[in-house]
Amino acid sequence: MSVTASPRTITFTAPHGATQLIGDFTDDTDRPIPLPAGQSVTLEFPPRAFVEYAFLDATGKRLADPANDFGGEHPWYKEYRAVALEGYVSSELREPLSDAPQGKTESLSWTDSLLPGTRRAYVHLPANYDASSTYPVFTCRTAWRTDVREN
Repeated sequence: MSVTASPRTITFTAPHGATQLIGDFTDDTDRPIPLPAGQSVTLEFPPRAFVEYAFLDATGKRLADPANDFGGEHPWYKEYRAVALEGYVSSELREPLSDAPQGKTESLSWTDSLLPGTRRAYVHLPANYDASSTYPVFTCRTAWRTDVREN
């Protein structure tokens, strides 16, 4: 088993090929924890935490924990696994109501001349969306770029 948990701590043991541990607690790959294969580290978390993690190999490629098939909910990387500490309760607000009308989410991407790389956005269209109608727009920025300079 690559992880063992108590009410406040998780001990991570790196699988074969791993060199580092990552998760929200390391800002993904910004501050990885060195953890060579076979070695362990114990970290403390808030009570009832839901913790997602993955390992990195020597090239920086994400590795899933082969001993934990409890998949995380990371939106971009399927390699993340999760540990729910004692007392964790999933919010019923996370699950769609089966009798409620469901909308759909569309993924958009584009490039521009101001910033390098591809920009991405997700647009949620409500149930019974009508393109000829006007809708309110709510925007949320979920990440701060650190590879660009602000004047």
